[in-house]
Amino acid sequence: MPISEDDAIVICQEAERAARRYIFKRLSKRDVADLEVVIEVVKLEPLILDVDVRVELQPDVEGVDVNALVEGAANETVKAAQKMLRALRERSKSGETS
Repeated sequence: MPISEDDAIVICQEAERAARRYIFKRLSKRDVADLEVVIEVVKLEPLILDVDVRVELQPDVEGVDVNALVEGAANETVKAAQKMLRALRERSKSGETS
C-alpha cells in the first residue's frame, strides 16, 4: 500500500528531528552558527527522499570534522525515515489508520 502525502510529511519531520538530535548530541547549540536540514520527497512509491544537511560552526570551534558530522546526520535521517516507514506499514497491515 502506497504511503500518503501526510505520512510522507510525518516521515520527513521525524527524519529532520533525527538529524538535529545527532548534531546536538555531538555539539552544543552555542557551537553551531547555522544549521539547515532540508528533506524533500522526490517520489512517494517507493519513497525516495532528498536529504540536505548543512552545518556552519562558530569561528572559535576547532577539531570538528564537519563533513563527517553532516554525513552522520544524513545517515540518521535515512534510519529514522526507514523506521517510520516500517511503523506505518505495520500499522497499515494491522488495520490501523495513520
